[in-house]
Amino acid sequence: MTQDDLLFQMKLRVWDNALDKVAFHKAMRNLDPSISDVQIKAIFATLKNDEQTVPVNELVRNFTGQPFETVDYRNEVFKKVYAEIYPH
Repeated sequence: MTQDDLLFQMKLRVWDNALDKVAFHKAMRNLDPSISDVQIKAIFATLKNDEQTVPVNELVRNFTGQPFETVDYRNEVFKKVYAEIYPH
């Protein structure tokens, strides 16, 4: 998926303001309606900055970057989702 495809699916523009939790949730639902709330929460927690928002350019870079940029991110998200579902 290209950057333009991702932005189109999520109904975002690269110059949009950083996404708060509600806007991020809506964008993720636009991308994949089957994604769970737990998964969205874990992805948001991984990507958020100190202002508790996710800049659109950071979101795009993590979702469409080169494999060496996204493999660690994907593994980190899987760990967080697993920990949310199976806390012990």
